Order: sequence, then C-alpha cells, then structure tokens
Amino acid sequence: MSQRQRELISTDALIRTLAEEPLSQHPTLIERTRHLPLELLIPRILEKTTESWHATKRRTIPFFLLGTAGLLGFAKLAPTGWSFIGTLGFLIFLFWLVGQLRTLPGEENALLVLAERRAELGQDEVSLVLARLQSAHSVTGKEAIEAVQALRQWLMAILPRLTEAQCQALTEPEREFLRGMVRRGGPEERVAGLLVLATARDAGILPLAKLLAIDAPDTDERVREAAQEVLRTLWG
Repeated sequence: MSQRQRELISTDALIRTLAEEPLSQHPTLIERTRHLPLELLIPRILEKTTESWHATKRRTIPFFLLGTAGLLGFAKLAPTGWSFIGTLGFLIFLFWLVGQLRTLPGEENALLVLAERRAELGQDEVSLVLARLQSAHSVTGKEAIEAVQALRQWLMAILPRLTEAQCQALTEPEREFLRGMVRRGGPEERVAGLLVLATARDAGILPLAKLLAIDAPDTDERVREAAQEVLRTLWG
C-alpha cells in the first residue's frame, strides 16, 4: 500500500469518526484535522453524517418489521393475560430502535471544528459559516452554544469587510439569515446585517428597513442610520 493510499484511509477514518462520534470522546481530534482545508472538511463531515444515518436506517428497518410481525404473532397465540407482557416487550424494542436512529453528532462536530479553527477563515468562507449558523438553531450542548457565539462574533467582524460582489453573491437562505439578525439581533448585529443587505441591494429587507428608519421611534440611532442607508441605496 502506498503512502498516498494510507493517507486517504486515515483521512476517511478521521471524517467518519467526526460524523459518528461525539468530540468529547476524542479531545485531540480537531488538532488532527489541521492539514485539511475547512472548505473541504466541513462538507465531507456532513456528507458522511448523512450516509451513516441512512445506513443505520437501512439496518434497523428489517428489525422493525420482524419485531412487528413477532408482536402480531404473539398477540394471536399468547394465552389470555399475556398481551400486556407482549406490548411491554414491543415498547422496549421500539425504544432500542429509536436509539439506533438517534441523530448523529456530525452536524454539531462540524460546528465545533469550524469554531475552533475560525482563525483560518476569511471573507471567502462567509457562506460556509452562515450555512452552519442556519442549522444551529436547535443546539443545546454547552460547547455547541459557545461555538455558535464564537462564530457569530467572527461574523460581526467579517461582514463589514465583504466586497460588493461578495454581498451580491449571497444566496437567498443566507440573506434570510441576515434579515433574521436584523429582526432579532442586538444593535451591532442589526447594523451589520442592514449594511450588507444594502450593498447586496436586497429588496426583501425594505419593509423592515422602513420600519426601523421611520416608523419605530425607539430604534437605536446606529440602527436607524443603517436602515436609512438601505432606503437611500434601494430607493435612491
């Protein structure tokens, strides 16, 4: 086996571990990813997570069918009074089955890797970060929540540096995430989101910009100025 083949096997095993096992079980794993570019690593972790979940689902379906058939057979043949025991056994079986189909930690691990290596990120990786933040609304673990906060702080620092071309290249889901920042974020997030969307000439932000610039008297002055910039840019 060549050195290149060994490297590919090692990389595949690393990505599989990131897709299927919590990082808490492998505290040095992120360091072992340093040689892999993030723009390649993150999509591969997510792809492997999806593959592993579907493979688990395919393995468990036959067990579900056998368990259901077994319960029906037991219900017909069991003596009177034993149906409760059969039902209890089936519920235990279902509990095991659901455990097999649990959500794999790959998405959360991708978020943790991205946050830990955020110093390597630049303007070209904004879409990569926005995609992870869009899917991070349901994270609950302490480390994952801290990773989200770290990536949002990174985003606040990088958004003002985006070029006009980069702003206009933002996809609709990415623009919607920024609109959500304007709706629900603090003053700094609102200002950053408004200015990027103004540069992107995003018509979807106009109703909210009008509200913040004109109709909402208690709007923070910095937010009001950014909203007025949206109106000037889009309305002339």
